[in-house]
Amino acid sequence: MTLTRTAAFLVFISLLAFFPCGAGHAQATGPRPEKLTVVYTQWNPYTYRESDTAKGFEIDIFRAVMNRMGVKAEFRQFPFKRCMKMLEDGNAQALISILKTKQRERFTVFPEEHISISRTLFFTKTGSDIEYGGSLKNLQRYTIGVIAGFSYGKAFDSASYLKKEEVVDAERLINMVIGGRYDLGVENQAVVRGTARKLGVERSIRFLSPPVHTRKLFVGFSRASGLQKFASQFSAALAQFKTTDEYKAILQRYGIAHSDMSQ
Repeated sequence: MTLTRTAAFLVFISLLAFFPCGAGHAQATGPRPEKLTVVYTQWNPYTYRESDTAKGFEIDIFRAVMNRMGVKAEFRQFPFKRCMKMLEDGNAQALISILKTKQRERFTVFPEEHISISRTLFFTKTGSDIEYGGSLKNLQRYTIGVIAGFSYGKAFDSASYLKKEEVVDAERLINMVIGGRYDLGVENQAVVRGTARKLGVERSIRFLSPPVHTRKLFVGFSRASGLQKFASQFSAALAQFKTTDEYKAILQRYGIAHSDMSQ
């Protein structure tokens, strides 16, 4: 009986030597991909392309976190609807950035840590007498421009009584509102302000209060690519990066207040 117990103990010790603690840790966290195809849309100052280079404060934050994790990222810019389709099909491994919805959770893995905050407002052309006041019902007689594929919160998305027309990006949306084709546009305030400044028409638009909604934005990872474990690793790395001076410097470079990125 004593010999049997001794033999079993020796086998157990041998197995520990064969499977070190590091191997168990690797299994728990999962392997990291060497390279990710990352898609984004033109959404200045969050994400945009300039001189064939991916820019924006979310791009810079993501790039910095990937460098710390030792993962290469190839950035590709498309209209948002195509970005979503590529994520769903697994032709892209990540999308910067995306609102979390039940429908999107079917094909998207959302990290726990958000990458930024989106504050969405209606805007109209300067001189318009349109007011909002917080009730969507008050806007039924107006034509409202939206960006194709975007979510503007459950209340607005489900308001079928509103007249909505789609465009491909914020630049087109602003031009349609200023030109009188749409009575209103609805979009992230920082995006509209930054794009209007770039177009030289910042004084030609007026924002309406209160915000339509304020929501967290995430990097979405493709379920089809099997990146559930990597999304968790990224979440922890992003949360840690937000405590650094490098993170604060990125926000400052784009004129983003640190307090605007917390909720």
